[in-house]
Amino acid sequence: MGKREDIIAATGDLIVESGLQSLSFSKIFERAGVGSGTVYNYFPSKETLLNTLYRDAANLMDREVLAKYDQSTSLEKRFKTLLGNMARFVLAYRKELIVILSCSHSPYIAEELRTQITPSLQTALDIFAEGLASGELMPMDPMMAVTMVTGAITAVAQGALDGKYRLSEYSIDQAVDACWRAVLART
Repeated sequence: MGKREDIIAATGDLIVESGLQSLSFSKIFERAGVGSGTVYNYFPSKETLLNTLYRDAANLMDREVLAKYDQSTSLEKRFKTLLGNMARFVLAYRKELIVILSCSHSPYIAEELRTQITPSLQTALDIFAEGLASGELMPMDPMMAVTMVTGAITAVAQGALDGKYRLSEYSIDQAVDACWRAVLART
């Protein structure tokens, strides 16, 4: 890794270990093994550094959540692909998830970055809009529905990371299926 990447990695590690509130440039200098001039050469402010870290983590999450997504499959299959990928992202990239969750409400992060509709979020919103229009999914605000199911699957994956239970591909599929059934229209 180059110095820039070392600085970003050190910042993420410090957020995971001690939280965003205790993050300081002096801790970043020490963890990254660089001087202040090096950090300021790449990142003129803490806000710039945190926005870069947040954007990188969000972009990674977007790529992982959209992996193997096929728009031509059924609504159920698309829903389950996105949600299963979300669970796998949480399991594989805990540090990046913590960065996203820690920074998502921080005043350090530019509002347009915090509130942007990412490609994966737009895809999920489109799935719910299509499901509402077809009557396949229960009538509810699409953003609320996306928040509900992604929150549930994230909590399931975090429980496994916390050692509460083992999460296999089968149990991920079970959790995703439960989320699918939770939003189906009642007939």
